[in-house]
Amino acid sequence: STEKTWETAWKSLWVLVSRSNKILDNINRVDFSDEDQKNHIKGEAYAMRGLAYLQFAWCWGGSPLITTDLSLAELRKVKRSSQEETYQQAIKDFELAYDLLPEKRSGTEVGRITKYAMAGMLGRTYMYMHNYTKAAEYLGKVIEQEGTLYELAGKYEDCFSDEYNNGKERVWEVQYLG
Repeated sequence: STEKTWETAWKSLWVLVSRSNKILDNINRVDFSDEDQKNHIKGEAYAMRGLAYLQFAWCWGGSPLITTDLSLAELRKVKRSSQEETYQQAIKDFELAYDLLPEKRSGTEVGRITKYAMAGMLGRTYMYMHNYTKAAEYLGKVIEQEGTLYELAGKYEDCFSDEYNNGKERVWEVQYLG
């Protein structure tokens, strides 16, 4: 049923928020030999939480804003925020991720989130909010990479072929295992 589909999506997004919050609440307790790696992990957590809040705003018109790990009793007290407030949380998370993530990935990290994936998500969020000036600003950051990091496919059909996974046409795509 349609209701079950939406319920599953809602629950999956809250798992994403919860896991992101756990990482962000605890990462500074861990010593990293590579500070860039620590920043990249934090950026990924902000990116995933931002993605969840973007979906909450777009699909449901807002949600409770939970940005730290809370007890069940505390969670029950959090009220639903407006669509605007939920979009603003997504923007805040995407901006934090943008500042922490690398411009590109290579080797075994190909397919992981990058700075320009976040620029694209910021552009998308601002488009949903009808703020076309800000959308153009962030989408322009991706477009500026045309010919270096990114490149349009020669044939439109190639955009949908698994043969071109993680190619220059794609800014951010889900990585499936199995």
